[in-house]
Amino acid sequence: MAEEIAEYSIDRLDNGFSIIKLPAYGDSLIASIWVKSGSANEHEKHGIFHFIEHMFFKGTKSRTAVDIAKEIEGLGGYSNAFTSKEYTAYYIKSLGEFGNRTTEILSDMFFNSVFESQEIERERQVIKEEISMINDDPSSLIYDLFFENILNGGPLAHPIAGTHESVSAIKRGDFIETIKSFYTPNNCFALFVGDLSHINWHEVEQRFLNWKNNSEIKPVEYASYKAGIFKHKKELNQVNFILGLPAFKKDDRRRYAFSLLNSILGGSMSSRLFQEIREKRGLVYSIYSSYAGFARNGVFYVSGGTNRANFDKTVELVREELSKIKRDGINKEELERAKLYFKGTFLISMENKESLMQRAAAGYIYHGAIEPAGSVVKKIESISINQINDLANEIFDDNKINITALGNFGDLK
Repeated sequence: MAEEIAEYSIDRLDNGFSIIKLPAYGDSLIASIWVKSGSANEHEKHGIFHFIEHMFFKGTKSRTAVDIAKEIEGLGGYSNAFTSKEYTAYYIKSLGEFGNRTTEILSDMFFNSVFESQEIERERQVIKEEISMINDDPSSLIYDLFFENILNGGPLAHPIAGTHESVSAIKRGDFIETIKSFYTPNNCFALFVGDLSHINWHEVEQRFLNWKNNSEIKPVEYASYKAGIFKHKKELNQVNFILGLPAFKKDDRRRYAFSLLNSILGGSMSSRLFQEIREKRGLVYSIYSSYAGFARNGVFYVSGGTNRANFDKTVELVREELSKIKRDGINKEELERAKLYFKGTFLISMENKESLMQRAAAGYIYHGAIEPAGSVVKKIESISINQINDLANEIFDDNKINITALGNFGDLK
């Protein structure tokens, strides 16, 4: 069923809004609306995009928050939303036969949320609890600290949820101003994934056709990377750490080779980091590598946790594995296993409509198109050992390493 992603179509309305239709096997449908802006577009009001995301579920001109929840669940569906550094998404999943009602509810939330004062204050407290939860969870907090450090305090560096102080300062007018500035037809699109057979597309178009807003949105600035070692003190049994390096932007053609390099280094249970540091030495429970890509830059990172006494040793072993790949390269067996692992996990993920939705939306946001699954697999299969070794030599620069650590560092105040 993965090849069905090739059948997508895009209808662009006169006001600049796009409606993307992606049929997929099964009885369910996901109706979603995406905003191509997120926390990186914030200046002083950090956390406001995430706050708006919460408020869209808190009542419209014709529905209370309880009405919204009951109506969606009455269709056998559920709703969700999320905010990232560069985009925001709202979606409802239901049976395809309820596609028209689902779309009406979603568009009502999107266009007619009222931001009632009591609901704002109630949700402000909810978000503060969410921030406290993140701050109490070292495996979550370490990411906020890492991005703040390596991206040098720039637009992409700020925590998506904001801080207690920034969320406390947000007023009702800030919601209205942010929506006016960033929620524009040219900066948003709708994406429908699943059973599309019951939808009245003329009605869908009418919901968005008369939307007018020509606000110009400035691109997010490039990140200024910062190397170094940054230790943050917190009374914990483990030291959570992330070792990161500058990488390339989201739409770079080398992203496929990097997916294989990442799998070989730390993206799987057979990876070098997992086998060397966890299986052979027992120094960690969790260790893996990954990539965070943005429109104009990106970050490669290795994340792990170990006890305080083994922290320096564990970090040194990570650096040694990076050096080994640079010095000796990868071998044919590793490459073939990584290709099969990528193909399997990728195609299996395409059987999940939420994964299909996220991949399709990211493709449209960063590449302007949704690449067929078969095309992705062919590109992966064509990657050579030399391409991966060249990439490792370029990215794994020991002089650019940022190490952010959170733990019981007794020498820190």
